[in-house]
Amino acid sequence: MVDATRAKLRGVKDASMKRAKPAIERARTTTKRAVEMVKTLDVGARARRALGADARVAIGYCVVGMLAAAATARGVVGGSAKMNALAAALARCVVETKIGAHRGLAFVDRYFVVLVKHLSERAGALRTTSTSEAKAKAMLDVIIAFASSGAAAMHVKMILITIAFSAIARVVFDRSTRRREVKVVLVTGGSGGLGSLLLEGIRTEFPNAIVYGTSRAGASSKKLGRQSSGFFGIGTPSKEEIAKKNDPSVPLGAELDNEENVVSHPLLTMDLTKEDSIAQCIASIVERHGKIDVLINNAGVCLCSWAKQTPRDDAEMIMQTNFLGAVSVIRHAMPHLSQGANIINVGSIAGRIGIPFQSMYSASKAALMVYTDALRMETKGSGVRVSLIEPGDLRLQKGAASVVKSSGFESDPVADRAEKIMRAEEAAGTNPIKVVKAVVSAIKSSAPKNRYYIGPDAWLVEALSRACSYSAREYFLASHYRVPPRDRAWIRV
Repeated sequence: MVDATRAKLRGVKDASMKRAKPAIERARTTTKRAVEMVKTLDVGARARRALGADARVAIGYCVVGMLAAAATARGVVGGSAKMNALAAALARCVVETKIGAHRGLAFVDRYFVVLVKHLSERAGALRTTSTSEAKAKAMLDVIIAFASSGAAAMHVKMILITIAFSAIARVVFDRSTRRREVKVVLVTGGSGGLGSLLLEGIRTEFPNAIVYGTSRAGASSKKLGRQSSGFFGIGTPSKEEIAKKNDPSVPLGAELDNEENVVSHPLLTMDLTKEDSIAQCIASIVERHGKIDVLINNAGVCLCSWAKQTPRDDAEMIMQTNFLGAVSVIRHAMPHLSQGANIINVGSIAGRIGIPFQSMYSASKAALMVYTDALRMETKGSGVRVSLIEPGDLRLQKGAASVVKSSGFESDPVADRAEKIMRAEEAAGTNPIKVVKAVVSAIKSSAPKNRYYIGPDAWLVEALSRACSYSAREYFLASHYRVPPRDRAWIRV
């Protein structure tokens, strides 16, 4: 009896130890990792004590400078992050040598000499009679000290050298600059100034591609694809003629010359406010060609109205055209996109800021911007490449920009003045051919950039949106467009 009890207790003990063994092993592993972490932290603490505070600041300063140079090169040249980081590291090494003082880079030093002189005169003009002037003078003194120390010039040189290295590396090593085969391209909004330039530029750059443009009043793709059957057999097209009209190498509705070269083909009908029109247009293209290689959502309209009282019909119209229409086009085209296809959405830098009296336009472009970012993440695994073009003011021909004004808009003197400032800036804006070049670059690249900023005002808004607070941005915008009470502000960007 005693032996049986001992045996049973021994079995219970063995079972308990067996169950507890994994927990004991996990505890040992955790303890071992904790000890290693403590040792690592101790080593790091000893290293920081050995370096000293000044050395740690210098290392951090160097790393931040290289990251800034790599990010700038990525935005200007493109390419992979690793390539730009390596270029920044090499540029840092180069700028520390005699090359940094080469006469080819002397213009950077001259620029900062002139800048320091100008800022010193500006600081000397401040009498510091108020708190705001005292703060402005203190900020100018800090900027002057940094600009005259030589560190600013060194960083600018490093950025320039990084851009040069990245450009050379991309041309030599990166496959992203090589031309890819493009067969079928669809551009929405092909009747406007920018749309017609896009069609012309893409057809010139890809002469073997079939480039379709769309407009609300274009030719019906369904009608262009339909074949007549004749009347009692009279006038019935031959099999050869039918085969020629259904040839995938011939665009829908194209006019051919005697040598069977495409002379012209009309814009296809696509009303972005009607789902059936979008589905029918894309289905006709896919039926003829079987796929779409590049989709460019360019169609858009600008609405001048008030944020405080935008009519419902106007708001629905601009959101449907600028945002929801692009969403519908992508939804219908996505199943038919080829491997490695491009989706390029033409947004606006206005999507980064709320422009007064163009609130719905800014809202539609902001919606398109964040939608494009989400779409890029969702489609990255499938090979579809998504890019956003963000131009500033474009110098389009008169009447080329589609501008709609809400009823009674021109009777508001403040709103009318702001709208005239916008139109004047567009008249002196960036050449729209730069948008075409950015689109072509995105199509050719196997690793297109997420965003393409077009024009100096686009880069300025991007810099201000990152560096300035919301209140500062609103101050600049209100003073720029002369919106009370900032219509008499002394700062105007």
